[in-house]
Amino acid sequence: MTQKIYHTLVGQFASLPFRKIIWIVPVAFTFHEMEEWNIMPWRLDHFSNATVISDLALRTWLVFITLIGFLWTGIACLLPTVRATGLMVFPFFVMIPFSVMIPFSNSLQHVYWQFTFEGYAPAFLSCAILNIPSVLLVSWHAGRNRLVNPIFLGTLFVLAILYLLGTILESQKEPAFFHEILTFSAWLADHLFGVT
Repeated sequence: MTQKIYHTLVGQFASLPFRKIIWIVPVAFTFHEMEEWNIMPWRLDHFSNATVISDLALRTWLVFITLIGFLWTGIACLLPTVRATGLMVFPFFVMIPFSVMIPFSNSLQHVYWQFTFEGYAPAFLSCAILNIPSVLLVSWHAGRNRLVNPIFLGTLFVLAILYLLGTILESQKEPAFFHEILTFSAWLADHLFGVT
């Protein structure tokens, strides 16, 4: 009985249109960014080389990258084929080229930090409950329906794991590219609000 229910649910999910279910990832990512709203004090306490910016500058980045996630997904859904949509969204959701991590590889970092540092690591809950499962579920859907090549997806996930290994090796240092992201967010906040 349980197995029949499982197969029914799997079959129903697999038959959903990819361009509809893909939206669960930017929605989950929004909750992740909201959970990071007050992450700056935690970063300063746990990273010996933390880039210091104002809360407004950090929050500017959180809102900016959330909007980019929705915009990226929306543009991808306008492409002529579902396969093209998958090829556009998965690099963003699993691992953007040039090591800017959105949202899967960054979620792995938050899970690592939760178990490495004492106490709650901001955004751990959204990563464990929403981001990682949503990316895996959408990836499974795309793979099952042959929308993207499994080697392509596998390569992205390997890159995300390699990025996590870099975080582990850095231990209590700010992960690579965080300085660039935070410098950009300070610049963006300065240009939008006149505050860095």
